[in-house]
Amino acid sequence: MASNSGGNTPTPKINYDILRSSAALLNMEYKPSELARQLRVNVKTVIRSYVPSGLPHRRDQGGNIWIVGIKFDEWARTIYNQRIQEKHPAMREDQAWCVRCRRIVDYAEVLDRRPMSQGRVILRATCPHCKKPVVRFLKGGRHDRA
Repeated sequence: MASNSGGNTPTPKINYDILRSSAALLNMEYKPSELARQLRVNVKTVIRSYVPSGLPHRRDQGGNIWIVGIKFDEWARTIYNQRIQEKHPAMREDQAWCVRCRRIVDYAEVLDRRPMSQGRVILRATCPHCKKPVVRFLKGGRHDRA
């Protein structure tokens, strides 16, 4: 299996539709054209974006690229999850998202704490920057300070 050759290769954009399509791939080798057809992407996307970015594959004696379907699925899910975590870092328990400031903030004071269905809790607090209310939905049993 070949791997990423290093360098400044950008992370390929794997969207949810590609993930859904990749879940149906079999444990067999696909040519880039076959894989592209299954994923509904251009062949050039597979060859120019996915392969240089570390997609597990092998080349035969003729130089043809072969990609195992379930290996692509695992790789695509890893890439997708990395992009999601970069976009949306996990918040600590004492943080909330301020819609007005458009960032994660450490809330200043808790205004209200209400239980919801299935053990969830709505926490209303104040943003320390803009002084507007921020809302955080929590799992039950967390954040007993009010």
